[in-house]
Amino acid sequence: MSPVLLIALAAILTSFAQVVTKYFTHRHPVPNTIAWLDWKIWFSKLITLPHPWVIILMLFVASIAWFAILKRINFSIAYSCTISLTLFLNFIASFVLFDENFNIGKLFACFLLIIGIFLLAR
Repeated sequence: MSPVLLIALAAILTSFAQVVTKYFTHRHPVPNTIAWLDWKIWFSKLITLPHPWVIILMLFVASIAWFAILKRINFSIAYSCTISLTLFLNFIASFVLFDENFNIGKLFACFLLIIGIFLLAR
């Protein structure tokens, strides 16, 4: 599998796992803000998700893809491309799924990320 496809796979799976976790924690918030710092509450949130093993499996496959990426290309390029693509996917998901703010500045920042990915990959 090509490094570009592996980067896309890792970014998509990571982003999807983050969005699903955000979705279910957004629907069932913890009442106390201090409780967000407690790992037991986070673990109980993860267990109470409808399909927690799907999220864990996605992150596991993403980590395997990450190891395959590191075997093929330099760390600086791999990390930058994967994180940038994940940030871009999370930005789109936050606008579409969670009705978060969308403005020209954020759109321009995502555009710069995409240009940076292409320039870095050359």
